[in-house]
Amino acid sequence: GTPASGTLTNATFPAGHIVQVKQSTKTNQNSTSTGNWDYKVPNLEVEITPKLNNSSMYIIVMSHFYNSSGLFNLSIYRNSSSLTETYNLSGGQRGMISFNPAADWKEAGVSWLDDSSAMTSRGDKNAITYALSVRSEGGSTSYINRGGGDASQMVVMEIAV
Repeated sequence: GTPASGTLTNATFPAGHIVQVKQSTKTNQNSTSTGNWDYKVPNLEVEITPKLNNSSMYIIVMSHFYNSSGLFNLSIYRNSSSLTETYNLSGGQRGMISFNPAADWKEAGVSWLDDSSAMTSRGDKNAITYALSVRSEGGSTSYINRGGGDASQMVVMEIAV
């Protein structure tokens, strides 16, 4: 027979069910020398509107990184139109990951679960924007994507709890 179609208005998703997935892909190269958490990587952000009143968001970022010297720090920000006024999800000075690429390109990934209790306490019911921020240490320059020949990706999944 013909499958039913329409809008599901009164459903309960089991815990762990992926409700929706949004993603962005960045193919060009950018760099920064900032020592602060005020650099948002262009074209590597995802806006997602929660479909459920109680869910978590799982954020995954994969990219190629290079630093001329010193440390390369990465963190994910929530509602990141202005990084100086928004929430660094890890809350750490070195971010979610900190490494020294030793003057060579390295692949790295970072992931974070923005859990339902944190989202509920912040009152996240409207669209949420997640973005990647990069911070250099030691006066070095940090690069994202190798000459634009590589692609970075951010994936955000809403997960039922």
